[in-house]
Amino acid sequence: MTPTAPPPAAPRRVAAPVEWVLRDDDGIAFRVGGDTVLGRRPDAYAQAEGLASIAVDDPLRSVSRVHLRLRPDASAVLSVTDTGSANGTRIERDGGVLELVAGQPAFVRSGEVLWVGERRFRVRAVPSGDTGAATG
Repeated sequence: MTPTAPPPAAPRRVAAPVEWVLRDDDGIAFRVGGDTVLGRRPDAYAQAEGLASIAVDDPLRSVSRVHLRLRPDASAVLSVTDTGSANGTRIERDGGVLELVAGQPAFVRSGEVLWVGERRFRVRAVPSGDTGAATG
């Protein structure tokens, strides 16, 4: 009796790699491709921690200097963590609002709205390498 080979495995579905785009109410788009901090003046902190940074113009100063940490992962999820900001971070989701607890990560889905202090950002997942995503 000769051994038979097992049947071939079904192809595994793998999600396409994505990047994240945050678009503010002024129409400015910010790409998030890796671990990033967002705030009014996040550059020094980001450099010390080896992170990317997004500096947000906020004349009302509702956004802290280092307000939010963004961390995309391989499963196409964007993790957001409020860093202990003065005015908090909220996610508009399914007709409600989720207030983040400082230091505790939450997940944002494509299409949801992220409130950083009083600044509003629409969150979108876009295919990696989509050169028009930040402008469209």
